[in-house]
Amino acid sequence: MPKPLVSVLIPLYNADRFIEDMVRSVLNQSYSNLEVIITDDRSTDASVSKVLRFNDPRIRLIVNEENLGPEKNWNKALAEAKGKYIKLGGGSTERG
Repeated sequence: MPKPLVSVLIPLYNADRFIEDMVRSVLNQSYSNLEVIITDDRSTDASVSKVLRFNDPRIRLIVNEENLGPEKNWNKALAEAKGKYIKLGGGSTERG
């Protein structure tokens, strides 16, 4: 029986100091059936270029056309999720 897909959502805005460690931490988990959805909210630092350094098909980077603000950026990441389970910040939820 295949393991269910887990969507890990990372809304991003000017976090170039942390994004590489965050993505690496997710990718290094023992559970491998996951997708990492990163929604960049028009960062003005090196955040996007640091994400682009990763060569892993589980990562999907979406750069917003305009700055949406934190809530709408989270919602955009959530709308892109395809997993049965979704990891949001400090909690997770199951899709029905």
